[in-house]
Amino acid sequence: MDFAPHHHLTESSSLLVVLIAALFFLTAFALAWIMMNVNRRRAALANAALSDAPTLVEGECVIAGLVEHADNETVAVRVEIDQDGTEWENSGSWYHKWVETTRRTLVAPFYVRTKLGDRVRVEATQEVYLVDDLDGVILVRRDKRTRVAELIPGEHVIVAGVLRRDYDPEHRQMSGYRDAERGWVIRAPKRGRLQLSTLPLGERLDELATRWRGARVTIVVLTCLAFLGVSPYLARLAVAEETARIAEKRHYVTESDDGTSHHYDLTLEATADRAAFTQDAGAALFLRIEEGDIVPARFVRAFRWFSSVGQHATLHIAGLIALLVIAVLALIAVFRAPRLTRWFEGPQRDHGSGKLPPRKSDIDV
Repeated sequence: MDFAPHHHLTESSSLLVVLIAALFFLTAFALAWIMMNVNRRRAALANAALSDAPTLVEGECVIAGLVEHADNETVAVRVEIDQDGTEWENSGSWYHKWVETTRRTLVAPFYVRTKLGDRVRVEATQEVYLVDDLDGVILVRRDKRTRVAELIPGEHVIVAGVLRRDYDPEHRQMSGYRDAERGWVIRAPKRGRLQLSTLPLGERLDELATRWRGARVTIVVLTCLAFLGVSPYLARLAVAEETARIAEKRHYVTESDDGTSHHYDLTLEATADRAAFTQDAGAALFLRIEEGDIVPARFVRAFRWFSSVGQHATLHIAGLIALLVIAVLALIAVFRAPRLTRWFEGPQRDHGSGKLPPRKSDIDV
């Protein structure tokens, strides 16, 4: 006879759910720990590039210097954000907002001249990560405008990427040797984006590391809550199967706003030491057994309410729901960690008081 408890998963499904949950939380913790340390290391490199002007070495690095255009190029990196504006009145006062609709990134190879005089070629792609002020505004019409962030010649920039000795079409001109076409070139890492910053990059990376550390702590807390929620199952899993006698059957009805509920309680006594517990067994099992019957059970004597009828340790569906809810919270913690809600990390929105500026105004939010 099958003695599966009421509202429980099967034995194999229970074990699979808990193993997947354990793997999920372990992966989330590892990701947060890795990203925290990666950003700490990059912050240290960025701070060193500003203070020490280190000698260039191949590999992952951070360099700093002044922007120079490549030959025949008029742009280094330029990000344009198109916005639509709306205005409204509330209690006699006017307000407006600008909402991003599209953005474009224009890139071309450019150079960074370091403190030590090295000229490093920067080969950015459309996926480049530019950290800069949105200090340019083009008012297309009263309710449409474009905000601009751009690297310009002579501007100080910090570049984080992978540095290599590689082909540089302008290096021969600088060196004067026919075979000297290999110069310093920095590109994005294989798994990541090239980062350019005119703002203190070390501070931002330290902030990211702090946020990932917070995410790691959150994941630890959520993991503890998740496994606290399935602790009855884990306790049943840790004890051996034994036999119990049905000491009492009790059926009763309760009324609530949701309607009538039937309860089918079984009181079981362990045949070994008469330790007892009561469980809502569900109608199907309740009707198949009688008082005095001997059935398999899992007794957790330290916490008897963790005990359950049945030969196998199984997970209550409430434990599954708890795992799913907590897993969603962990995912939110992971996805929110790297977001600092600035224009280079998400859609740009601007709010202000008053009506939208007229066509020829230089007013900015």
